[in-house]
Amino acid sequence: MGLLIYEAALLSDISQKDKHNKGTVVALGEPLLLFNRRQLAVICQKLNCSYPKTWDDKSKMNSAFTAKDYFIELGYDKYLALDYSDYEGADIVHNLNFKIEDEKLKGVADLIFDAGTMEHVFNTPQVFDCIHDLLKVGGRIVYSTPTNGYLDHGFYQFSPTLFTDYYKANKYEAINGTLVDRASLGSVRLAPYRFDIYRKESPKYIRDRHSFTLSFFCFEKKTNSTSNEIPIQTFYSSMHSDFEQNYEFKHTYNKVLNSYKHKLLGLLPSRLKKRIISLLKNK
Repeated sequence: MGLLIYEAALLSDISQKDKHNKGTVVALGEPLLLFNRRQLAVICQKLNCSYPKTWDDKSKMNSAFTAKDYFIELGYDKYLALDYSDYEGADIVHNLNFKIEDEKLKGVADLIFDAGTMEHVFNTPQVFDCIHDLLKVGGRIVYSTPTNGYLDHGFYQFSPTLFTDYYKANKYEAINGTLVDRASLGSVRLAPYRFDIYRKESPKYIRDRHSFTLSFFCFEKKTNSTSNEIPIQTFYSSMHSDFEQNYEFKHTYNKVLNSYKHKLLGLLPSRLKKRIISLLKNK
């Protein structure tokens, strides 16, 4: 699984601005960084995101950059990877389809980062429960997960309402909710998530604006947070009760990035395009 540059910039901004405890990070799987420090610093600047000054260090800009490097440079003390097996050297071996029984793992994480694991795990409710058990009070879960346009990538493509409704029902604080839309060649749109896109907007809007989209969400565990409250989708609960969902996020992002370089690359034959991208990445 890969950590995309836009999500890395948003997480950097949230991490640098907020004063929550930067102790231990648990990554679900071992994220592959698809960029170097120089490229990430440029995107952070374009998005007005805060980022560590080390990413401007010319001596480090083009050197190897791993997920562990990324989180340590954000200020976290410890990095652990959790995976189904140890084939990639996972620090924690656990199948997220099943409950966490090891008491030593409960409350171990100040930040859990899912850069694309949950959609590959069949037992989604159990994943939520595992994340809740791993998090400390005050800890945060960050998702960067496919919402549309990733047919057969995993078992599921999660609608944003899953995250907002689940974490609202279980009394987590909503830190961020951003849709990262890559549908238009050469452009990336970052927009705050609003209530019920399917009914508020037209199918054409979804097709044109969200045909290739990731959901980026961040929630914080509070002292009264739970994991066993089963949510009702906001659209239906608001029809049958006085319930009204609140989509006020602590941080919001609304920006369009245009890249003529990537627009031109999209017109090239696939082999040549891959070769050029490889050269640009190592530049």
